[in-house]
Amino acid sequence: MAPKPANKIVVVEEEPYSRSGCRPSLFQDVPYAKWMDPELWMELEKGMSPVAVESLLGPEHYDTAGGGNVKWEYGKCGPRARAELLFEKGQLSDWRLPSK
Repeated sequence: MAPKPANKIVVVEEEPYSRSGCRPSLFQDVPYAKWMDPELWMELEKGMSPVAVESLLGPEHYDTAGGGNVKWEYGKCGPRARAELLFEKGQLSDWRLPSK
């Protein structure tokens, strides 16, 4: 019997989240999304788990991984995001509030 090949971790980068296509005014007239509420961002604390952060801000993030870290981007449109969170070793370590 042949040995099983080692499991490989594959990061799949999907198209950035958007509700109506990528354009400069993308988030002006879209329905409310939790992550857009600046008050919710004030509840973030270093060390939070991804599950806790997602339950607070919602699942509409675009994820990238590298160097053992994971970055979530909310409001991704082209190369820029309106808000970002960084997780190191599975815990929230830094974030950038939504820009206008």
